[in-house]
Amino acid sequence: MEPTGEERLEAGVETILALPVSSVQSHEELLVRAIQTASGSDLPKRLRVRAALRLAKIFALPDRGASRAEVLEFEVMLWPLRNVFLQDPVVSFDLSEVCRTALNLEKIADFICSKLSEATQGDFPEQMWFVMLDLAAWHADRGEEAEVRRLWHLAHSAPKRMQDPRVLSHFYGWRFDNEPG
Repeated sequence: MEPTGEERLEAGVETILALPVSSVQSHEELLVRAIQTASGSDLPKRLRVRAALRLAKIFALPDRGASRAEVLEFEVMLWPLRNVFLQDPVVSFDLSEVCRTALNLEKIADFICSKLSEATQGDFPEQMWFVMLDLAAWHADRGEEAEVRRLWHLAHSAPKRMQDPRVLSHFYGWRFDNEPG
């Protein structure tokens, strides 16, 4: 049985995502197709966000030198994904960081972070536990101390297996007066 177009697209995107960022510049068109795939398609939503992150990283490469028009076109491609960002919060947060720091797309980066932050108000996916502190840092940069405290306490209340290692207290038995020799 011959694979469908969407199955070939999914397999192609999975292959591209397995390659280093610097080696996939020639596959930008396939990543764009994956990002722009209709929401009713069989292409997994998390794959669309991962394709967007990969394309953002390609645009951020110094030797790639994406034009401002390409970057703005990329931003337009991201807006229809607004309901998909919660499918993979870690990748979505990474996407917001690349958009903010390398592509100067503050508006979409802030939108992604606010969407993730809103999702922490109620039931949220398990992976969200791993971006709580990152979201708290984002709120701290914006001067929203109440939200920082809420997210910090929420991160501390995570189940042990889902707890971000950055919230764990560490005790080291070594002291200066305890040095051997």
